Amino acid sequence: MTEETQKPKTTMRAAYSVEFVPVGTPPPFIEDAPIPVSAPGMLLVRNLAASFNPVDAYIAAGYLAQRNPIFGKCRSAGSDFAGVVVDVGEGATVTLLDGSTRPALIGDLVFGDGIVGTGSFSEYVSVLAVQAVIKPPGLSFAEAAAIPLAALTSLQVLEEHAATPVGPGSKVLVLGGTGGVGSMAVQLAKALGASTVAATGSNTELLKSLGADIAINYHDENWGETLAGQDYDVIFATVADGDDSAERALGVLGPKGSFIYTLEKTALKDKENPDLGDRTFKYMLTDSTDAKSLVKIAQFVMDGKLKPLLHQDKTFPFTLEGWGALLKDAASGRAKGKLVMDLK
Repeated sequence: MTEETQKPKTTMRAAYSVEFVPVGTPPPFIEDAPIPVSAPGMLLVRNLAASFNPVDAYIAAGYLAQRNPIFGKCRSAGSDFAGVVVDVGEGATVTLLDGSTRPALIGDLVFGDGIVGTGSFSEYVSVLAVQAVIKPPGLSFAEAAAIPLAALTSLQVLEEHAATPVGPGSKVLVLGGTGGVGSMAVQLAKALGASTVAATGSNTELLKSLGADIAINYHDENWGETLAGQDYDVIFATVADGDDSAERALGVLGPKGSFIYTLEKTALKDKENPDLGDRTFKYMLTDSTDAKSLVKIAQFVMDGKLKPLLHQDKTFPFTLEGWGALLKDAASGRAKGKLVMDLK
């Protein structure tokens, strides 16, 4: 039995909150957080990597506490995980890379978005079994942890929330194309067959390396002017690009195009705008229990069509200093790709 699959101790290192903290105040890093248990339908995972998502700060502040008791005060930060199953709750299964399921086994290497779990910035995390997918071979734990929420968000926007699913011939614009979600969206749009993918960011060479056909430096160009009248099918706003991005989108979208956003402040100010027509403007929330989509994402990874982007191609150590450094980069708003912590 390896160290990862041994029965855990009673306490663990974790970024752990016993009380809700204001947004912007990080949960403290402690050495003696209680190790969660594997309840029915759940898996206990020795977590080996975790990545940061902006929603983590809102969970720590109690914004989701009314939705599910698991978002209560005593919880570790984070949701994206990658690690080794060390205990299996009654009836818990795991999703294989062909989309089928089987009973989970101790020793399974898994990854997923365990947002309905006990928090992933911790040595051990209890997650819903339906959120756990077998890790693709050849993918490091750090790379696997960088994928789930960002890629699920992107794929669901492109395939489910857009009025017309992205496919061959589609034209897609990603606002914030070098961020954690945006870098996934650019690659997934190409993987789905989009003929034109435009993206905004401060590093145009990085955008091109991700597959963008049109790379727009938002410091130098106004995408609303550059792409005006070009009838894009989907604009995915992963960032709030000014206070008028929805209004600018009206001049870029085709007659039945979709503007999908993850920040409510990006919404169209005038819902009765006469230029809206049949266009779709929609706020989205990610379905993190969508194992079928995560399997599809894993297949894109194995086919070489999707590669997780780690900020500065590095991970952060699982220490008090490493936790502080990760949060500092997150607060800067300038991270390129995902911020990932190595929990080994």
